[in-house]
Amino acid sequence: MGGKYIEQAGGTISEIAQNDYTIYAEGNIITNAKKSINEVGEDNGVSFGSPSDPPATTKVSTIKLMGVLDDGSANDGTGNNYQKGLVFGNAYEFKVTGYTNGEPINKSSIKWMIKYQSPQYSFNKSLEIEQHFILGDSVIITMNDKDMCGCDVLIRAYISDPSSEGELKLWMHNRFRFFDRKQLENEVEDRTTKGKPWMIDQGGTPLCGVAIIFYLLAKKERDAYKKSALELHRIGFSQNHEYVIEPSDKTIYEMNPSSQEYPSSGNTKDSRMPRVDWITMVSARNKESLFGYTGKSDQVASAINLPSMVVKFQKELLGYSNVIDNTYIVMDYNSDKLNWLIEMQKAYQEGYSVSILIDSDMLKDKPSHFAAADNPASWRFHWIIYEGGLFVDDTTNTYTFSYWCWGDRIKTHAFKKDNFNSNFFGYIKGI
Repeated sequence: MGGKYIEQAGGTISEIAQNDYTIYAEGNIITNAKKSINEVGEDNGVSFGSPSDPPATTKVSTIKLMGVLDDGSANDGTGNNYQKGLVFGNAYEFKVTGYTNGEPINKSSIKWMIKYQSPQYSFNKSLEIEQHFILGDSVIITMNDKDMCGCDVLIRAYISDPSSEGELKLWMHNRFRFFDRKQLENEVEDRTTKGKPWMIDQGGTPLCGVAIIFYLLAKKERDAYKKSALELHRIGFSQNHEYVIEPSDKTIYEMNPSSQEYPSSGNTKDSRMPRVDWITMVSARNKESLFGYTGKSDQVASAINLPSMVVKFQKELLGYSNVIDNTYIVMDYNSDKLNWLIEMQKAYQEGYSVSILIDSDMLKDKPSHFAAADNPASWRFHWIIYEGGLFVDDTTNTYTFSYWCWGDRIKTHAFKKDNFNSNFFGYIKGI
């Protein structure tokens, strides 16, 4: 021991330090020394210590988003406030900014993952980022999982423990990010749970042919309507029966209800088309559009709703197995249409949904401008739903029946015989 020695060592070196032994160190005698081994070492220039602990494993402590987040609705029910968040389809770079015990020797040992709770499946989902997206201590992640929309997303970086290392929580906007979720949910509840499918409102758009489809869906399949509307808002698409409702033009997801391009409505308090009706109708109509309809307030011709489209929606979206198209664009305006009305009443009583194609002048109980040919520019086709209650009054020459359209309660109206005849272009029945 470097010239030092210990006699009478009847035990371990620790026992010697703890018991009455005479210790000889370089000729100096220490009698009855009750000292620790470290004290003996300090007195005699000898160091006795335990082996060094292994260096602590470093861990990721903090990470940072390298860039900016985008605006979207705060989803607080006002429709006016915004919050920052991730946007579906965008790429974001994240970087490690801190470690617990210094930087790792090899930064390729850092792993990245995304974790979130799926609203659709009600459980936590973890997605490991593939290694070729990782750039040492940073990563570029494209937010391309639609199920993450409308969620708090956890971005995690770790070396050894994915449950306790660096984490950053960020909100990921709904697919229609500028539409307030709470407003939308309230509108859906009105049309389903509260039993008011008649509130479906095409507003100042030419979407009557799509409006009648969602009216029938909300009226007859409440849960399916609710699922379609809320899924469309959150993830951008939804399927009902055979039909997938999904816009073909992705710019539709960027519509802001506060913009000047958003359609107005005379039937809502804020004079804006209801949010849920815009999302559902425009999404479905855009998919079927040949002329680029995107739901803007100044678009008319590109949203014309032909009978063939209504038939398709009834078969594929509503799941009707028997759909019969009895519409005729060219019709004798002066011929009597009473037999048609009797057929529609019979079909309604048999459980069919009956959609009538008219010139909207009928709703004013006026002759069709198109029939009179004095102002063709004012003529337009319009779809309404027949709701039964046919009554024929030969004394007043009127036909009375109930119908629905344009976000109003079901109305019962007596139409003059000649006015009905000139405005009627047939019907579609489906079941």
